[in-house]
Amino acid sequence: SYLDHMLGKVEIVTAGCFDGGKTVWVLAKVPDHILVGGNPTEQYILFRNGHDGKTSAGYCLTPIVVVCKNTLSLAWSGTKNKYAINHTGDMKQRILQGQKILGITSIYYDKYKQLGDKLALAKISDKKLLDVFMQVIYPNGLGDSDRAKNSAESAKLGLEQILSGPTLGNSAGTKWGAVNAIGEYLDWYRPTRGDSDRFARINFEATNPKQKALELILNA
Repeated sequence: SYLDHMLGKVEIVTAGCFDGGKTVWVLAKVPDHILVGGNPTEQYILFRNGHDGKTSAGYCLTPIVVVCKNTLSLAWSGTKNKYAINHTGDMKQRILQGQKILGITSIYYDKYKQLGDKLALAKISDKKLLDVFMQVIYPNGLGDSDRAKNSAESAKLGLEQILSGPTLGNSAGTKWGAVNAIGEYLDWYRPTRGDSDRFARINFEATNPKQKALELILNA
């Protein structure tokens, strides 16, 4: 109800919670889409609120839909496009706040498109992509044990499956494709203890490996 009154121009897509309701989230879709690297990309706003006495209400902007509790594209901790919202009972203030959110959203997606188009035009070799991938997956180094080597081989196999699969569309071989391939691996191929663990890790992972991957690929 709060979001309906504040953001009348968006569509509530999905919602969820975890830890017994301590954290709740709502994903809202902004009308229309943008083209990034020639591919249509939807625009979403992800709202989060906590009922644990520690987590404040806020939102971040993400181009990937949250379809269930185990999929969330953008790491909350460390992300730069994260904003706080106020729970005010004044309807006028809610409307003003909603207009501010939509304004910030428009600016963010304009910049997102510019960055995506830039990366889509830049090539990256498989060797360089693998080097970036290993730095992201093993930030402290791989280690010499057999277990570490087997883990690395499994990770490389997962990346190869993504690169040869259909999810990259026409972006294979580009830096845009590299960013998305590493992101897909982090979301879906890394070992996890279950759906709730996957959701919490993607949502609150303090090290923000996707941001690190983006920075490394930009400088590659």
